[in-house]
Amino acid sequence: MFALAAMAAFAVGAPGMAKRVAFVTTHVGGGQAAAPGQGAQAGPERFPRDSRDLAIGAGVQQSPAPAASPSAAAQPGQRPTSPSRAPTPVPGGSPAEQQIAQAVFQAINDDRAAAGLPALRWSAALGRSARQHDLAMAAANTLSHQLPGEAGLGARETQQGVAWSWAGENIGYTTNRTTAGALGIHQLMMGERPPDDGHRRNILTSTGNQVGVDVLLDTAHGRLWLTEDFAKA
Repeated sequence: MFALAAMAAFAVGAPGMAKRVAFVTTHVGGGQAAAPGQGAQAGPERFPRDSRDLAIGAGVQQSPAPAASPSAAAQPGQRPTSPSRAPTPVPGGSPAEQQIAQAVFQAINDDRAAAGLPALRWSAALGRSARQHDLAMAAANTLSHQLPGEAGLGARETQQGVAWSWAGENIGYTTNRTTAGALGIHQLMMGERPPDDGHRRNILTSTGNQVGVDVLLDTAHGRLWLTEDFAKA
């Protein structure tokens, strides 16, 4: 049985609702859309290291700024027309982490097929972007779409060589560090209902055409971190 408590008024750019289920606390943020050329901002949420919970952050989306004139300087958050440098190196996940990530990827496309939508193709570049973010969240032990000193979603995808025209991201963690735990996060996202369904909308996007999924097994904090980075490219 759910007991609902509003954390803040649901609005674009604001946290959504908190859902509590028995001994499991689930913090859910509503879908957020960034203004053109801006990264979606979601404040960090800190949780005790010994908490036994599962959480998902706000599902976010981003579109690029209009193209600048030849004489104009690029504005922060704008997507370049083509990557200007090699992708930022990111340590790869372990075989166990990659196996769990592939299970989540399959679940995403299974739910898309059930909704009559085409499968998203796997993107190694988006997988690196997601890995980069999981490493940042684990290092800070913080669930957030952008941590202090970290590039925003669009810039992070660009750093990995993705020439995107639309970008989205879902994040979450669970203390169940197994495939079942990661799929539990996915099921929670798919169980959302409008208007608090930003994660579900990203998964069932009709705009994006590719995704990268990363899972990080964090032994220091006893958590499984999950990031799903989406794009149209």
